Amino acid sequence: MLSSRRSRVPVAVAALALLLVAGCSETGQPAAAKPSPVLDHCAVDVSAARQVTFANGAGGQLRGTVFGAGGTGIVLANQANSSRCAWEDKHGIFTGKQYRVLAFDFAGHGESSDAEQLSGADDVAAAAALLRAEGVTTIVLIGASKGAGAVLAAAATITPPVGAVVALSSGGESDGRDLTKVVNKLTMPVLYLASDYDSGAAENVKVLGPLTTSPGTEHHVLTSVTGHGIPMLVEDEVKTLVTDFLAKHAPAA
Repeated sequence: MLSSRRSRVPVAVAALALLLVAGCSETGQPAAAKPSPVLDHCAVDVSAARQVTFANGAGGQLRGTVFGAGGTGIVLANQANSSRCAWEDKHGIFTGKQYRVLAFDFAGHGESSDAEQLSGADDVAAAAALLRAEGVTTIVLIGASKGAGAVLAAAATITPPVGAVVALSSGGESDGRDLTKVVNKLTMPVLYLASDYDSGAAENVKVLGPLTTSPGTEHHVLTSVTGHGIPMLVEDEVKTLVTDFLAKHAPAA
């Protein structure tokens, strides 16, 4: 059975996740030491980035930030009850390797309109379309938790197909859609990652990974890593698995 339940995540990790989502300093106050002329509600300095606004399929207005200028683009889809601020400086993992990165707010999250939304997958597809309109030739979808489910669902519908998908701590469904009925249709390589300490996500990896038969797909439950979703990317093992996977299946251009 697929699960969206999380357990055995240490308190310190949970606190870190909250810190990343809130964009606050260790004192709990807004982190004013790194002012951002683009996203003044985030703790990270994004002065080298571009703020964008684009529509999803229902006409809702989504807000995003584009980092870098490579010909291979990465869409970052955040966790539930957060915004693109939750990625903080994680975009540097990819822009440092010459990828163009778009982190966006789902409808009803962050700075995006909450008036119209079809699904998280629809929002992901709209983000991918924006990058393609800018001339990006290959798209990678990376999502965490809710965002992981959304990128998996979106990958089944986007045409032309995306080059690769990375799902960090995926749930078992996306907007009520059972992902076991989706992932067996995927044609691109998918990387599934979860911590063994995060038993619900680990269970989902063990189910979804074998069901995804597209060439190049990998699934890993990591015993040396803690955390759920985006905070996993502070771990060198996770960063290496992700960047090596992208270099193999969707290299920067």
